[in-house]
Amino acid sequence: MLELKVMIIEDSEDDATVIMLELEKGGFSIKGRRIETALQMELALQEEKWDLILADYTVPGFGAIPALALLKSKGLDIPFIIVTGSIDDETAVAAMKAGASDYIMKDKLRRLAPAIERELREAATRYERVQAETEMELAATKLETVVEMLPDIFFVKDLNGRYQMVNSAFEKFVGLLRTEIINQTDYLLVEPSLAAEVQQTDRNTIESGLLRREERFICKNGASSYFDTIKVPLLSKSGEVVGIVGLSRDITEKKKIELELEKRLTQLQFAWEQTIKVLSDAVEAKDVYTSGHQKRVAALSGAIGEKLAMSGDALMGLKMASFIHDIGKLKIPGEILSKSGKLSTAEFELIKTHAEAGYEILRNAELPWNIAEIIYQHHERIDGSGYPRKLVDGEILLEAKIIAVADVVEAMSGHRPYRAALGIDKALDEIRQGKGKRYDHDVVAACLKLFEEKSFSFPTDESNS
Repeated sequence: MLELKVMIIEDSEDDATVIMLELEKGGFSIKGRRIETALQMELALQEEKWDLILADYTVPGFGAIPALALLKSKGLDIPFIIVTGSIDDETAVAAMKAGASDYIMKDKLRRLAPAIERELREAATRYERVQAETEMELAATKLETVVEMLPDIFFVKDLNGRYQMVNSAFEKFVGLLRTEIINQTDYLLVEPSLAAEVQQTDRNTIESGLLRREERFICKNGASSYFDTIKVPLLSKSGEVVGIVGLSRDITEKKKIELELEKRLTQLQFAWEQTIKVLSDAVEAKDVYTSGHQKRVAALSGAIGEKLAMSGDALMGLKMASFIHDIGKLKIPGEILSKSGKLSTAEFELIKTHAEAGYEILRNAELPWNIAEIIYQHHERIDGSGYPRKLVDGEILLEAKIIAVADVVEAMSGHRPYRAALGIDKALDEIRQGKGKRYDHDVVAACLKLFEEKSFSFPTDESNS
């Protein structure tokens, strides 16, 4: 049995008793108080929390209309039903407009319990709605407080790209008040081409329904700024996209540092490249009979690397290693390097030490590429027949495999002190026959394709001077 605290505004004690009996018959447990004056009602509202108010329309010196006015002045939402002996339609309508939930004639009290049940359900629904709205307002207030405290730019846009909410950081950046920004588009804030670009990314965010991150350069009043922006779709309670929410962080200082670092790295890389070219020239100055050999090997190695789709940094490392792959020859006596006759076994063994010697020269150098190890391996063969460490396929770097093929092709096709040039055809036959045996299959295939397509030719000495 539902217990109700009922205030009964009634001058007749008998009528009040009848009303309470009728409610008990309707399944309610009643805790009631009969009052007759405004003062009594005011005290009752202060002392108790009431579930229901039942009021006779006419009570001497008081009644339903004054009671409704008093209830309204207190800001209370309590179901209020008029229970009266007589009332005309016009008066009933006025009472309903004043805030009454319903009116019941005393000769039809059987309608009272169902009317109360209905009003209690509606009151509960109203209470839940008010609570939800209050919670939403509180959450919105908290969100606005947090958003205002953010040093980053915050904004909300509708589906048409019109700003619906911005924070102080946004106002400060654009130099406008939010009252001037709300319901405006980006065309008010930035130049047209940028506004069009921004709105396109907004549409992409809305259509994809996914988080989108972008970096944007903005020039405003002659000042350059970089922003890192995150945009996400704004969803309704039903899950429909109704706009976007965005957060932009000024990364100008970070970007300046990155650009300065990039500039310094570029300068440092240029210095490395120049140093390596000087070392290359030093090697070829000592071995005059093979002048230009390293540069030609570097050109072919780079072309093979590009054919194999090597990344930019790895490709640069390959080219730099190629330029000085014979740097170890600086430790070989010049008379052996320039000897016109056939080399003795001892002399050839001495020349073979140039791979390890090159490694020793460069192993402690702080370079952005693994040049020392590439040079160490450039005479290794995938079947283990190379030197100096007899490495096999999986132990050899790709860069070393490429230089090995380019070195053989350039050396065989060119003149040497101890023999005439053998020509490019014999050189290509050598790597073709050793494909997948002594030389890496993919590297050889790429090299052969370069010459078959006639997309590569060795540079002349003049082009490298």
